[in-house]
Amino acid sequence: MAISNLDLLKYIQAKTPQFQSLTSKITSDVFTEKGYDRIRNNDYKALNEFYGLSMRVYLQHIDIAETKDTLELAGFGETYDNPWGGIIQREAVSMVKPVSPAWKDLEDGSTVDPFVVRKGNVTERFFNQNFDFQTLLTIPDDFVMKQIFINDFGISTFIEGQIAQLRNSYAVQKYLAKKEAIDAFLKASVDTLQDSQKVDVTWSSSVTDDELISFILAVKNLVSLMKTVPTTSAYNALKFDSACDVSKLKLLIRVGFKNEIAVRILRNSFNAETLNLPVDVIEVDNFGGMEPYKEQAFSTKLYPVYDKLGIQIGFAETSGASTPTVEENAVFWKDTNENVLAILADSRLIFTSYQNGLNFETIRNPRGLYTNYFLSMPNGSVKIDNLYNAVVFNKKAGSTGGGGGGMP
Repeated sequence: MAISNLDLLKYIQAKTPQFQSLTSKITSDVFTEKGYDRIRNNDYKALNEFYGLSMRVYLQHIDIAETKDTLELAGFGETYDNPWGGIIQREAVSMVKPVSPAWKDLEDGSTVDPFVVRKGNVTERFFNQNFDFQTLLTIPDDFVMKQIFINDFGISTFIEGQIAQLRNSYAVQKYLAKKEAIDAFLKASVDTLQDSQKVDVTWSSSVTDDELISFILAVKNLVSLMKTVPTTSAYNALKFDSACDVSKLKLLIRVGFKNEIAVRILRNSFNAETLNLPVDVIEVDNFGGMEPYKEQAFSTKLYPVYDKLGIQIGFAETSGASTPTVEENAVFWKDTNENVLAILADSRLIFTSYQNGLNFETIRNPRGLYTNYFLSMPNGSVKIDNLYNAVVFNKKAGSTGGGGGGMP
């Protein structure tokens, strides 16, 4: 007689020792009493049961938080040094159109002027420095550390971990600045996007196969067109006429798309080639422009509150407030770019530029018996250069779903 998978699983479980069927009473009681979770730092009687003396604490491991700039790791954006000057200059030399040949229909007594002046078309773009960064950390002298740790390993690892967070905060700040630059590109505050840079896509809250395939084909056709034409000015806001370098194209899209593609390819293996995208796909949680609100209905807008060091400590209903009224984890974030599904862009659309590298300095306070560690980076830039090609895929009016993180 055939047996179902569920019945088979139950049968195997019945023949397999489990925790309660094998463990002794004392072991079980102690294990249950002390639980699986960590003990509360100040709610545990740490005394030896025989002598009643305090038990020693052994440092086993220190976890250090890690961060990453996913845009940089995926190859989106370029980095430059500009050691001198305060404004970044870029120039663009446009294509020169041909003139009529002068050797045709020459007549006696006529002349051809080889010294006629024809100036090339050169434009320039300027970018200011908009990214200053500094953070600091106070490390007390060893007399404080000796009260916490019973060996030098703990002290050195603890300090190294705290200092590592200085660089982590820089990585996160740079990543968030890049997403705000993408938001500025979408909002087009300086260079308005051309209509040819906007593609409307039908996209429902539960995306269908037809919608998904239609979107993929739209991307594939656009890339093919960019690859085919010798030169075009259709896909950048500065209308710079040039050949499209499709090898530098990246598709930024909301989280979940790559998984959706993988599932559909497996389910439609006969059509796998159609569902493959010709460019690198980079998933993002949003495209910047996230605004904080007090309620889920987005009724009351919130503003960041800073302490005397400029550290953001919460939110309030009024701008410039000194005391937060809403904690950071209680904020509802409105996605102002919720209708944006994806951006097909040249990786050079974003660039970062540094006049000065990250500078690490320390200063000891002999009166307070502590050392301050500073990590600084003045006069940097995180910018959008609209000379490079980028096409935005928007959710068509009337479609449902598509923003706020998760599947578009």
